[in-house]
Amino acid sequence: MKVRFLTALLTSLMVSPASADNEISSIIKRSLKGAVLKVDVTANIPVFDENNTNLCNSAGTAFLVNENYAVTANHVLDVDPRCKGIVILLRSFPAKTQWLATRADTSNDVALLHFDSVITNNRLPCSLLVDGDGFGKSGGIKFGIPGSLYIDPQGTTVDIGEKDGGFEPLVTVTPATAELGESGGPIIYNMHVVGLLKSRHQKYSSYSFMIPNEYIRNILFKNNVKSDQTTCNPVYAKFTVNENHTVTMHVDFNGNTTRSFYRVFRRSLGDTEHQPNIVFAKSKSGIAELVFSGASFEDFSRKEGQKNFTKELVGNINTRLWDEYAEERNPPLYPFPEKMPESSVTPPRE
Repeated sequence: MKVRFLTALLTSLMVSPASADNEISSIIKRSLKGAVLKVDVTANIPVFDENNTNLCNSAGTAFLVNENYAVTANHVLDVDPRCKGIVILLRSFPAKTQWLATRADTSNDVALLHFDSVITNNRLPCSLLVDGDGFGKSGGIKFGIPGSLYIDPQGTTVDIGEKDGGFEPLVTVTPATAELGESGGPIIYNMHVVGLLKSRHQKYSSYSFMIPNEYIRNILFKNNVKSDQTTCNPVYAKFTVNENHTVTMHVDFNGNTTRSFYRVFRRSLGDTEHQPNIVFAKSKSGIAELVFSGASFEDFSRKEGQKNFTKELVGNINTRLWDEYAEERNPPLYPFPEKMPESSVTPPRE
């Protein structure tokens, strides 16, 4: 049977009349930014040049891949070899916390950082999935925190070039320039990380470059680093099995209280393969409660059924969000030339 929502769920999510296009883009960025970190590199015994510049300071961007690992660009961590006692500090503005990390491995300018689990507000910071191909000449989102700033990471809409665009293994990212301190930030396509921001073109500053996700996946596979249950999602759900043979699904909209997100959520719920028998639905302050009864109780009273349904629902939401985002992004922001001019590509000093 098809899912039926109460009218209250619609009216409670109505907000000021911002455009649907801006809403969809903002929903995606808000959902993913919790995994983006600032990287600050210092040394216990620093080295200074003749101008009294500290050669042991560096800054970049990183992103969480699970509760114990993050990824950044390796050149962010490369300071003067004379520096002693290197300290790598990861800072999360959304979680309002910071912690120390160590360099676990590096390959092809991709660095894997390790640390103990960090819990804030009784929740682990969320992480990003490194997956997906087929992003050639498509729209995406770049996250990066410039300089040594400690600010809320803001996603930037970009165009991703083709894998065989003449700079293999690098891929072009336009028109957002890679600023100092942004190296190591994730490039998002279809809600997954498909690349790592590396540097800008030395001669043509509107062009930046990313390291494709196969190099990130390789280092994760080599170190047996897998994704976990902390993945960033537009919604978070938990279930309560009630004594009256009903199950309540508590859905946190993660701050997404716009009309556009309600529409996406409602349709995504209606697209689930096993339609729940919802007898009651309500929402307030971006939190929905769905109560299942009857034939649905047997399925949703079990952990496996809850997990599978949540995974399917979140997958449907992510697909719908990105499809709508892709539609609003057509045509691309910055048309690619037939052939990029040749020039060397070197990372900026962080």
